[in-house]
Amino acid sequence: GCSAGHFPAAVCRVKVRRVGGGGVGGSRRWSAALAGGVVLASGCSLATRVDVSPAGVAGSEGAGASALSADGRYVVFGSLAPNLVAGDTNNAPDVFRRDTATGITIRVSVFPNGSQAGGVAFGGQTDATGNDILFVTHDALVAADTNGVQDVYLRDVNAGATELASVGNDGHP
Repeated sequence: GCSAGHFPAAVCRVKVRRVGGGGVGGSRRWSAALAGGVVLASGCSLATRVDVSPAGVAGSEGAGASALSADGRYVVFGSLAPNLVAGDTNNAPDVFRRDTATGITIRVSVFPNGSQAGGVAFGGQTDATGNDILFVTHDALVAADTNGVQDVYLRDVNAGATELASVGNDGHP
């Protein structure tokens, strides 16, 4: 449950459901469903809308396909809404990460320099920390992506880096 000391206060605003193994001292994996931008599941007594800008303005378009960090602090989701971050003018779905502790929403489906991509991005998944986020796009976000098909990219939020993750044993896409 969402008792004091079991989860950080910010996590208790997000309903989460444990879907993986582990117990005390074991690994934990959390899952959530996103309906209308609200994280829905079981485990806590409240739900919160996550498809909002840092100023708290709700997304103007739908959101879906969410993933949570292990502690539930970070929620990764896709949305077509252009008002979640400044400068979103690509008229395409993007992948975002919402920090439920600070209220900050960032776009993670971006070029390595942080500039916006032009095409559709989807399938956001996060590691346990909420720092490393995988997403899929047809855009060639790095020079090595020359295959002309959609690929998987990894965005390291802390490092501010985007790299091609779908490469073969030979190092090519």
